[in-house]
This record gives sequence, structure tokens and C-alpha cells, in this order.
Amino acid sequence: MHSSISELQFAQRFPFSREAKNILRENNLSLDELPEEVLARAEAMALNAAKGKDYYIELRSSELLLQEILAFPIAKILVSMQKDSMLNDKFAFMLSKSFLKYLDLEKNRKDTALELARQLGIEFEIAADSGEGFFVSIPLQNFLKIHFRRMSLKLVNQHVALGKVFLQEKRFFDFLAETILSAISASLPVPLEGIPNSLKNSARQLQQMLLASRKEFETKISGKINPNLFSDCMKSMYADLVSGKHMTHIARFYIATFLNSIGMTKEQLLELFSKQGNYNERIARYHIDRIVKQNLSPPGCAKVREAGLCPTENCQVRHPMSFYRRELKALELQEKAGRHSR
Repeated sequence: MHSSISELQFAQRFPFSREAKNILRENNLSLDELPEEVLARAEAMALNAAKGKDYYIELRSSELLLQEILAFPIAKILVSMQKDSMLNDKFAFMLSKSFLKYLDLEKNRKDTALELARQLGIEFEIAADSGEGFFVSIPLQNFLKIHFRRMSLKLVNQHVALGKVFLQEKRFFDFLAETILSAISASLPVPLEGIPNSLKNSARQLQQMLLASRKEFETKISGKINPNLFSDCMKSMYADLVSGKHMTHIARFYIATFLNSIGMTKEQLLELFSKQGNYNERIARYHIDRIVKQNLSPPGCAKVREAGLCPTENCQVRHPMSFYRRELKALELQEKAGRHSR
């Protein structure tokens, strides 16, 4: 049975849907005989996730749409073979963001969202018109099953009544995106028994590409540290650290990895962290020793946004390290030009 263009488009936009799973079953894809185009698309998905990039493609060719649908489970295999839990999270986050973009393309977003919610097993009721614009209500215990990364979905920001959480349309879409993120994260890593050598070779090639893309951030920057050149997120966390303002564990971890990567010494880090009200030298030294010895990489901006630590709306920075390197280079060139003009 051949699927129509509209069916293929729906399955490509929402690869976790029942429609996508039906198309996969109908095509009975063999891992031993993967078309090169499908493998290439799967590699692109995995690589975009690793780099924190969006993955969003509008296609109208049935052949290309089918390739994209078939590539999704292959991408999950390639990601799983990297044995990197952070990459698993990035892949799931990328798909949740894509969901929201693709939902905007649907002629009837509400009906599409409700159908996908049913497929995901979400219990909900259409909200009665109360004048407050609520779209659906979700039982409180079901709402709390999801570990939300978007600050807008924290329970403190919701309207709760009679054991239900009432959501407006946009917030319901965000709730769906978070549910999708959790579902895809839970599905990774996939079982890897019986993977053919050809796919193992592709996974190794992908690993080399990932290592190459990370290399820039693994080399420490030396020289005097200039907080004025930090990206907004690191500037904000650094200001909180210097002022002694209470910081979450993840914020402390992120700023410590960043400062270590730009050349701050272990003792300087300990001195900074001693300003925290709940400072415990033994615990702080343990965590900082681990960061320094393993040279743990600072987070990309996707992770900072997930943690709710990005203070700038529509921030265009992709990684605090690349931003800082670029700003240092620009300052260096500016100072050189100033010397030559004297």
C-alpha cells in the first residue's frame, strides 16, 4: 500500500507518531541493505543533535520524505552507538524543538496536537470556555510525571484547580514538546544486538566527526581572563558567583567548567566559590578537582537554555567558548590596529 504525500509529510514531521511507525513496518527496512541516502540523512540528524543545531526540513517529494522517515530509527541507532548520555539528551531535545516548528505548518494545529497527545497516552479534557483562554486540562498527577526543562511549564507558573492543570493552547503545545522529549530520551539507547558491520563503520565515522567538532572546546585558553567578553549566560552566572548570590548546582557546574576552560586555576575557582553562602571547602574541592583533572567541557547553549539559565531572549550564540574565542580575537585585532595607528 502506497502512502499519500500528506501521510508521508505527517510521518516525516512527527517520526514518533503511529503513522510513522506504520510506514516503517510497511517498508520493512533491512539494516544490512541500507540505502546510502537514508544513512546520510541519519548521520545528518545525529550530527546536528551533537552540535546543538535545529533539524527542520520541508520536503514535498514522496521519495525524499520516505528517506527521512526511514532515517529516524537509523539515527537513533547511530546516536546509541556513541554511548554518550549527553548526546542522547541532545537528540531528544532537537526532536522536541522540531515538533514545535512542524506543528506550525499544520493546517489545523489544535486537532494535530490533540491527536498526537492521544497517541502519546496523555490524559486530557477540552477545557470549558472560562474567559481565560484555557485549551485543555490535564490531571495534576499526570502533569507532574514529566521533568520539565522549560521554565514556563513549572507547576508554580500554572493554573491549578480541582486536581487539574489548565493550559492555554501555546502552553499545551510546549507540554507536548516536553512529553516528546521525555519519550525519546527514555527510548535511548536502543538495543544494539546484531548491528551489521556497515552500520558500525558509519557509527565510527560519526564518532570521528563528533570528536573533530568538539576539539575546539577541549583546548584551554590561556592569558588574562576578561569577563566583559563572556556570553550573556556566562556573564550572568559569573556575576552571581562573584556577588555570592545563591546558585543552583547545575549553574555552579556550568560556570566552573567554563572558567576552567578559559584558564582559571583551581585555587582561583575555589576562592570564587567560597563566596557562596553554603560553601563547603571539602565538597567544592572534590567537584573542582574532578572538573580540572578530567578537563570537563563547558556546556553548549542548547544545554544552558534547557537548564533555564539563558538570560537573553532569542540569543543567537551557539557555544559560550566559541563566543569568547571570537571576542578575544576581535579585541586582539582592535588593539593591534590601535598600536599601528599611533
